[in-house]
Amino acid sequence: PQNPWIAGASHAMDLVRWLAGDIEEIMVYDNHVAGTAAELPDHAISMLRFSSGSLGRGWLNKGLRRWPEHIVQLGAYGSDGTALTDTESMQVTAWLDPDIGGQMGPTVIPFQPTIGHPVVAELTAFVGNILDDTDPLVDVRAGAATIAVLCAGLDSAASGLPRKVRPIA
Repeated sequence: PQNPWIAGASHAMDLVRWLAGDIEEIMVYDNHVAGTAAELPDHAISMLRFSSGSLGRGWLNKGLRRWPEHIVQLGAYGSDGTALTDTESMQVTAWLDPDIGGQMGPTVIPFQPTIGHPVVAELTAFVGNILDDTDPLVDVRAGAATIAVLCAGLDSAASGLPRKVRPIA
């Protein structure tokens, strides 16, 4: 069976890398939740150090049951504000630097919900790139950089130690 860290954390690490930049080091703790079918670890918490010096964390939860299922949450916190979102509310709520004048509470930015799997839109864009000879939104280097993070995470979980992420040129 495929390791849930590789199968499940790839999307989250893609998103985190897109928002916060390259990940330099990762520490992963994982375990196997009793009663789940696979014998592989299905619950993982990761601590991330970005090339910028910023810190982050990620949580992969494949074995624990929750309702509603498959809610992806993202919180971005920084000196200029905070942004929170999830796939249930279908909006970003942002609190910007309080020194910026004219704010009357958080800024709410709705986004278009995806109904079903976005594979049709993804394939349409990909075929358009081929036909128009244009670069895709996410190229092979970005994919390889995410895989490098995931592999370093597997090593970290196995060793119990932080691991450097191999840079992708």
